[in-house]
Amino acid sequence: MKELPSDQSGMKRYELTDNGRSLLEEQRKIRKRFREEARLMPPPFLGALWFRIPPKKTAEVRESMQKLMCEFFELGASLEESFSEEALKEVSDVFDEATRKIEGINQKLKGEK
Repeated sequence: MKELPSDQSGMKRYELTDNGRSLLEEQRKIRKRFREEARLMPPPFLGALWFRIPPKKTAEVRESMQKLMCEFFELGASLEESFSEEALKEVSDVFDEATRKIEGINQKLKGEK
């Protein structure tokens, strides 16, 4: 990265060097390949751990989980490129809400609610 001349407000600005751009492009290719491969992999806990449930019944959940995993990896890449405290807070809130809902389902299944 190289520093650019400051504007009137005194704010520092930076620009990627050619090496930085090459590295960024290589990282994007790696992320893209990983996301494509992730679409083909079943989530680990939807395999052997759910063996008592007929596969036809888990197909919908498996598909939803694969979509979630792909979006999760995509989100990581997006946050790297366009990080903001607001976006990070929003993501954290979504994860917290999903966790509460899953905990509620689990408690119902165990007869705790």
